[in-house]
Amino acid sequence: MPKSKEKQNKYQSITEFYDGKSIFITGAAGFLGAVLLEILLRCFPGIQAIYILLRSKKGVSPQERRKETFSKQLFDELKKTNPSALDKVHVVAGDIALPNMGMSEEDLLKVTENVTMVFHCAACISFFKPLRYIFQQNVGGVNNAIELCKKLKHCEIFVDTSTAYSNCNHELIVEERIYGIPYPAERFLEYFDSVHNHENAISQANSKLKLEIKLPEIPLPVFRGRYDEWPSFKSQFDNVITNNNDLCVSESQKLYYFKASLQGDAKLLEAVDDSFESRSSQH
Repeated sequence: MPKSKEKQNKYQSITEFYDGKSIFITGAAGFLGAVLLEILLRCFPGIQAIYILLRSKKGVSPQERRKETFSKQLFDELKKTNPSALDKVHVVAGDIALPNMGMSEEDLLKVTENVTMVFHCAACISFFKPLRYIFQQNVGGVNNAIELCKKLKHCEIFVDTSTAYSNCNHELIVEERIYGIPYPAERFLEYFDSVHNHENAISQANSKLKLEIKLPEIPLPVFRGRYDEWPSFKSQFDNVITNNNDLCVSESQKLYYFKASLQGDAKLLEAVDDSFESRSSQH
């Protein structure tokens, strides 16, 4: 056999590589995940099964979200040429922020027994969610995906999709590689666990305080999160609460009134240092 032909036979084509594979995808209902799902189904007919992790969202069940995903124009060509390919996609109810991705024992067993490749595409891309929520999704989610891969009996590949903001602290051109950090990632997890425990203690103390002290009812201005409305709201709030000499309230009670003034998107803003000064200044 000629050497060139012998060399070609040593390499496996991409199509052959995917033959018989069972794949697990997070974020399949999102922009990037849906594109990945469509490409896999259309280009690699030898794929055995694809498990997509979906959570209930805004009252829509995981199964309904699967239907919504396949109703996108993106999948029109696939439904015309190979509609049976959609039958390979199986919904797994869960949540990336939870241990074992929030899967039931039955689904976890099915995934660990069959899956050979994991694509982790799910993430929170909102800048307005509380920091703790973003951390649980984007850091805790990656950690949970890695832990899941450790449990797979036949794990070959783990692919994690990142974000353009991951290395925003670098001033020069950011290369497509993993950058090191000055301390172990576990410190982030430990820190947020300690903050969460601290906030729970404060919340319990505040609940007890509210039972013991009834604050006077005061008509409060409302802030819904629009930046152009903040100066006017802040001025009204200062007049009614902060600079009101007739109202003798502590800093924690000012915080109580401040939180009561927030509505809509403004409620999503959250500071780790949950004090009146930190809350009123961050906006």
